[in-house]
Amino acid sequence: MSLLSYFQKKKRPAGEGPATGPIGFHLSNDKLHLIQLEKHGDGMRLRSGLSAAYPESRESLLSSPGDFKAFVKSSLKAGQFKSNEIITCLPGGVKIINLSYQIEAGQKIEDEIVKSIIYSLGGAPEDYIIDYLPIRSENLTSRDKSVLVFVALREKLINYLDALRHAGLKVQAVDVGPSALGRLIYSLDTDKNYPHNLLLNFAGNKSYLSVFDGRRLIMDRALPLGLNKLLETLTNSLGIEKEQALEVLNRYGFKIKKGGGEGDESSVQHQEIVDSIVEILKPYFQEISEELNKMLLFTKSETRGKTIEHIYLLGSMIRFPGAERFISEILSFPASVLDPLAHISIKEERAKYINLDGPAHVALSMGFALRGMI
Repeated sequence: MSLLSYFQKKKRPAGEGPATGPIGFHLSNDKLHLIQLEKHGDGMRLRSGLSAAYPESRESLLSSPGDFKAFVKSSLKAGQFKSNEIITCLPGGVKIINLSYQIEAGQKIEDEIVKSIIYSLGGAPEDYIIDYLPIRSENLTSRDKSVLVFVALREKLINYLDALRHAGLKVQAVDVGPSALGRLIYSLDTDKNYPHNLLLNFAGNKSYLSVFDGRRLIMDRALPLGLNKLLETLTNSLGIEKEQALEVLNRYGFKIKKGGGEGDESSVQHQEIVDSIVEILKPYFQEISEELNKMLLFTKSETRGKTIEHIYLLGSMIRFPGAERFISEILSFPASVLDPLAHISIKEERAKYINLDGPAHVALSMGFALRGMI
């Protein structure tokens, strides 16, 4: 297996590609998310889509070839997927590193990346599979390079590919999150204006801010401000357990639900709880807002005055009631949930085979499914 062999981007001329695409195959923490698209006129429609809960933990399932094969087979059958060709990512096993340095005449960028990774992580080059995504800047000289590097343990990737093959799947490519999400954002630009968009992706331990110009990644930054930090803030302020804090957010979120008159006691109590949540968490979001403002200024300087026009929201935070409006207001910037199915139609007779979770859960599988289709 050669360096980059499973991450190389296969480009197709615009408008060309198969009538039915590969299956976007995403093994998340608790479910398998599958999406398959098909060409329809000038656009695309959803052929099949399924979010299937694991019968056991993901790690246990992957370590049991027979159980994993049975689970995959039943999932493909339930969604009536066409073909067994997939685009996937290595679950929980890719380290993302932002590198900036200068390249001298005669130096190869790949060699410099490998040297940096070995210096940072140790081991030998043959221990890893490494890919990179250039971060474009109009201010960089020909010597200056900035890249987003994806590093996976070779043995872990080989074991994963073996598990997929044993389950009867054909792997077209192993993709990575930023590439898939950039592809998804690009697909939503139906007017082909290619504006600068920022993706704010809330994960467990971190939040990721990525700026795209069309499909080009021009900036990426990780902040140590994920859902766990938010829950920790609530538990410390309210004196409750983490599970209780999550339950409070799921139930109340950031807005009062409709129903009940102005003087309704339950409605007033509900509003008081929401107000308390908002007050406690404001410093958390203001910290993100400060980082966002820095990125807005930096992006403007790096792109000769161009500005970010919209913020897409993704990840764990957006499932809480009122999160979209609350985040948009506190950031003082137009923001909306990244909806993978916003411009995707569904054939009526295929609707019974569609059983997908919400946008926060299926964005990656949609990004994988779009590979080669746009």
